[in-house]
Amino acid sequence: MANWFKSPQVLLQLALNSVKRFPFTIFSGLILTAVGMWSVRIGIAEKQYQDEFLSFLLRVGMTASLSLPLSFTVHLLLENNLHRNRIFRLGLINLLFGILIFVYFDLSSYQQSINVEERIWLRYWSYSVVFHLLAAILPVVNKKNSNAVWQYNQTLFLRTFTTALYCGVLYLGLAGAMLALDQLFGLEIKGHYYAYLMFIMLGLVSTLIFVSGIPNGVQFQDDNQNFPKPLKVFAQYVLLPLVLIYLLILYAYAGQILVQWKLPVGWVSNMILSFAVAGMLALLLLYPFGTNDRWIHNYSRGYYIALLPLLILLFVAAGIRIDEYGFTVLRYSLLALAIWLTAISIFMILTKNKYIGMIPFSLAVTAFLVFFVPGINAWSVSKRDQTQRIQEEFKKAGIFDGKQLKQGVILSDSASDKLHEDVMYMFDQHNITGLEPALVLPDMIANDTGKLVKTNRISTWEVKSWLSDTLKVYGVRDEYDRYNTIAESIEDPVTVDSDSIEVPEHILTISGSASSARNNLNIPAGNWKRLVLINPDKNETMFYGNGDDCDGLFMRIFDGNITLDYDGSFDTLQIKAEGLNDKYAFYSSLQKKFPNLENIKINKNTGYNWGNEGMIIQGKNSILAVHYLELKYSEKCKRFLPHKFSGMVWVK
Repeated sequence: MANWFKSPQVLLQLALNSVKRFPFTIFSGLILTAVGMWSVRIGIAEKQYQDEFLSFLLRVGMTASLSLPLSFTVHLLLENNLHRNRIFRLGLINLLFGILIFVYFDLSSYQQSINVEERIWLRYWSYSVVFHLLAAILPVVNKKNSNAVWQYNQTLFLRTFTTALYCGVLYLGLAGAMLALDQLFGLEIKGHYYAYLMFIMLGLVSTLIFVSGIPNGVQFQDDNQNFPKPLKVFAQYVLLPLVLIYLLILYAYAGQILVQWKLPVGWVSNMILSFAVAGMLALLLLYPFGTNDRWIHNYSRGYYIALLPLLILLFVAAGIRIDEYGFTVLRYSLLALAIWLTAISIFMILTKNKYIGMIPFSLAVTAFLVFFVPGINAWSVSKRDQTQRIQEEFKKAGIFDGKQLKQGVILSDSASDKLHEDVMYMFDQHNITGLEPALVLPDMIANDTGKLVKTNRISTWEVKSWLSDTLKVYGVRDEYDRYNTIAESIEDPVTVDSDSIEVPEHILTISGSASSARNNLNIPAGNWKRLVLINPDKNETMFYGNGDDCDGLFMRIFDGNITLDYDGSFDTLQIKAEGLNDKYAFYSSLQKKFPNLENIKINKNTGYNWGNEGMIIQGKNSILAVHYLELKYSEKCKRFLPHKFSGMVWVK
């Protein structure tokens, strides 16, 4: 019985010791838990102020989670300098709070901009990478041998796995107990209590479990020769086989490139990075065993040599994407990572893998340069490069002259998609259009009621809608917008100056199918005053008539009050609409387009689906552009009759 009461006392004492040793880290975990639970509570209450307050809580929660590795590092640095004067210790603590305050306001500057979601999370993960790498190296940066670095990091590695296991088991066990109370005793435990429990585990409990297992003087284990055997087993029998599999695949792929002389696909970058991470992790875990086991020593020497040819492949794959699409934040980060891998591989080969501490240290320096140094960080480089590219694309399309945007330019679907995608990328990643000063994001936008609202107080979707509507003025539309606009009747004059012009592809979308087919129809020169769309509801409208008769087939489109009458006796297709009455030689036009039409013997019962070609039929005062037609064979008439139809009529 005494032992039963002793266990809680031991746990309590362990927790108190952890709080005394890592007060700022434990407090950060407590703040993270409180923020998570408060966010859940606000979501339940559905208060009017919840959006702004949740944004505030998000910034606080992000700062608190970033404080975990940073404050942990500071506490160990304070232990490194127990005999230093109080001014040094106070300065280190002030530096911690100064960095956290800067991080909070830096994240706030992102959140107060128009587009938040992706940009603020990228910024958060940038801080997280740097702070965790600093935690892996700063407490032991002054150690002269790599054993201290390895012993310290293997402790962190094991504590991470132990913490994840303990918290996972605790959460599942306690959540199961809550569910049992709910189901067996009818206590009606609501769903948000499970969310509360999750945040308690993620914030406070996981932090306590992690730091409680960090031994005193963990950063002073220069001469410790305690090398856990399970780590060797994990690296030898789990990681190494994975490394060898990746190595064989990548070298086989490199051989295929040399044989076929075919440039690598983009996905090969992920494979090479996975190989580099798995191989380097195995190398670090096996480091202390290399002095006694020859195969481990050979692996350590051969890994970096085997990595170098693959890095050439990585540079080629990254270079192709950058040359084709320009620098993005991720592509710039990929290129920087490739440069770092090359430098660290050469360094390790020359130093015979002696200074493993250089791996996290150099990676932390690289991450700091890539993410935070003004002018050369990923966002600055991507912003400059993509701005230059988007302006060149708009100039090439004839829309932009460097100062103003021009209306009335006809674009193909592919060009319109590309321009629209580029502008939206600039908005998503950099909160600009890339066409400044010709097109600048507004400070205020009118909402549904007509009231002006600050753009940082409305949704990203609303600002994107404004941006899409503005781009429409200059003929730049995305596929979704073109698909929704095809039903509209175009009343503006369409002037053609050359001998022939390719019809904008968005007008020629096949209706009634999930995928859109594109047809290039050439319209003869002329002043076309009106465009009437046949089948504006995007369903192939059917012809109706007298059974197998060749005559009397008609199609009535109520939207727009358009009627199509087919007269097989005179081979005419007559179109009637408000202010429009014209006839077309229909079947003879088909025969000109397809001389062997009557010899087609297939699908005579179900009809011939003719949807991948285009045809133009000239009328007296109009032109019929056919882009979807389904024909049905008539045994009585011995010919194909129109069954389903969609297209357009250009009117003079």
